Amino acid sequence: MGVLLAYSASVFEYIFPWDDGQMIQMTQRVIAGDLPHADFSDTYTGLLNYWHAQSVRFVPLSILSLRVQLIVCFATAIAFIWWCLRQEMTFRYASFACVAAIAWGPVVYAAPMPSWYNLILAMMSMFLLYRCYQSNHPSTLILIAGITAGLSICCKITGLYAVAAGLVFLSHAERSPTQTATWRSLGAFAGLHSTLIICLAALLWEFGDWEFGLLLGGPYIVLASLLFFRSWSTRMPFPSRDVFMFVLGAALPTLGFLLLFFIENEVAALLEGVFEKPTRRLEYEKTAGAFPVLPSVVLSAICGLAMFIGIRRPGLRVSLALFMSAAWLFCLLLAGVNLLAYSQFWGWLRFAPIVICIYTALTFLSRDEAMNSKLCPQTLLLFSSFVAFLPLIQLPFPHGIYVVYSAPL
Repeated sequence: MGVLLAYSASVFEYIFPWDDGQMIQMTQRVIAGDLPHADFSDTYTGLLNYWHAQSVRFVPLSILSLRVQLIVCFATAIAFIWWCLRQEMTFRYASFACVAAIAWGPVVYAAPMPSWYNLILAMMSMFLLYRCYQSNHPSTLILIAGITAGLSICCKITGLYAVAAGLVFLSHAERSPTQTATWRSLGAFAGLHSTLIICLAALLWEFGDWEFGLLLGGPYIVLASLLFFRSWSTRMPFPSRDVFMFVLGAALPTLGFLLLFFIENEVAALLEGVFEKPTRRLEYEKTAGAFPVLPSVVLSAICGLAMFIGIRRPGLRVSLALFMSAAWLFCLLLAGVNLLAYSQFWGWLRFAPIVICIYTALTFLSRDEAMNSKLCPQTLLLFSSFVAFLPLIQLPFPHGIYVVYSAPL
């Protein structure tokens, strides 16, 4: 609560009014019957405008109505995630985790941007994947999880990160022990991770600064190294059926949205609006001025050390938590000094995903840690897969505020 109050008192005046403005204007064009990318320049994929347009059935269209839609969707996703956590831990810990996620959610920046819906739909996909492995791998739930990730792509092309996270989890989720895995299975694992790493490298080459990009791409590199080693040592088979069902699910809404433009003979306009125009626009966005990598590495080391000490010496956990909370409170107060400090403060959160993925690696590589972990390895792998990919939404933007779109995870 102290952190939230400090934030509200310090940085309340820093908003980006053009975000709300462009979203409501594009919604007005869709209500008028215009087609995104064909009749007007849509800055995102376009499906979110149709969702926003549904609000006029209940209330007059306004910035507030769009924000209410966002809050309702985010609250629903949090409720599902709370249910997942409640299966793994006590009511107190599950509630605390969800309250922390809410504190870093739209309450920080409530503009109804597609990046928020990338996060919400990723959380929904996580819930479905969690349920499917509690229900003996029903293909229907995997298919619906893929559809959810596909809807995320239709909101904003960065929904592809949720698809990648789902594929990584499904590929390495625990199945019945077997020793029948072949070199073909190991080749499939290697092919999946090689493809994702090549795509990540191409993204950094096109838009990003290598240091900034490695800070965001580092979590996946850590996770991929761990998972491939685990697949090699345990001889896990590659789950071709699960992967196919998830990809099929992601393809269904994407092809359905594409069909809307095919009927109007505007597929070329859609492709230009989703790929070519953002590329030209992002040429003006540089990562220069983003939070420096060296301080993030130092902060990662400090947090990792505190985590290690807390695991080994439970009696110090409260003291460590109070110390880190005080440090965050000080940083928040400092962030209110000026706009530059405000935008860069959020950059401090960029070190969190790599710390989480390192913790996941330690949990899987140490039998004792796996036994004592609050989350079972399966659930930890699920969350870590999405934590490794969702922060890439920040590329290539230099402002630290972009970190809030993945901070709840």
